[in-house]
Amino acid sequence: MESMDDQVVSRIRKKLNGESVKLWLPPFTVDDKEGTIPDTLVARYATELQLDPSVVLAALKQLRSHALAKLAANRKYQSTGLATLRVRIINSRQEQRKDFELIEVVLQDSGWKLREIVASMCGVDPSMVKLISGGRVIQNGSSLQDQGIRHNGQLMALVLVETADEARDRERQEVELNKIREDAGLLSSVDSGKYSECLSIFLTHS
Repeated sequence: MESMDDQVVSRIRKKLNGESVKLWLPPFTVDDKEGTIPDTLVARYATELQLDPSVVLAALKQLRSHALAKLAANRKYQSTGLATLRVRIINSRQEQRKDFELIEVVLQDSGWKLREIVASMCGVDPSMVKLISGGRVIQNGSSLQDQGIRHNGQLMALVLVETADEARDRERQEVELNKIREDAGLLSSVDSGKYSECLSIFLTHS
């Protein structure tokens, strides 16, 4: 299903929370499968939020899908210890993804392991991925758990334009290029001075 506008989904989620409507319970969900979404609820939300009924219905279905996915992830975590992380990938080389990517990991895994997973999804080298959680960069050597990452946690993954080694090489090349330009400018200045001196001597003895 295509991603809905974040603001629309947020407004409808707030409405559901305010009315304690649980989309993972009947009639919305029956036996962990999609149930029915009452037309009366759709019509009322459409009127109160001034939205098209089709938009409201699509948003409710998306929220229900997310609720069921979260419920399944919770059960899996409890039975296997495999945690689900919601990762928003920011990649300037590709079209922006609106949805979170769901990634399953063991929280005892290192930050580097998660970088490898994200890098594999994006088709880049792990060194080009930077992971951020709660405003802090995830470190390679420590476990995700020790860095405060929890089941159902949200992270941001930034896909860099260049690796750290490439950045250092580029900076080194820029320094060398600037030095060459400075040396060339100095030589030009010296040559110009010699020319002026020779011209002065020539005019004096003319």
